[in-house]
Amino acid sequence: MRTLGTIPHPECLITVFSYNGRTLLRFEAGPMEQTFRLPGEEYPSIEAVQRIVDERFVQESMAHFNAMYRSYLDAKGRATK
Repeated sequence: MRTLGTIPHPECLITVFSYNGRTLLRFEAGPMEQTFRLPGEEYPSIEAVQRIVDERFVQESMAHFNAMYRSYLDAKGRATK
């Protein structure tokens, strides 16, 4: 896996990778991680990926993080009963 670069954002770490003919877009926030697998031929560079990573995309990803974290806490609570 080769790192193409990062996209600066104050709420999360956004890293772009090239791997096996695909471009991976990874968001990290706290203990959670999301990875989007993009077609490498459509997104061959970090500049190509940056065109789709607008504020709405990031905010929707942050909402997914919140849902993921709630799911984790719910599962953890069920496991400790």
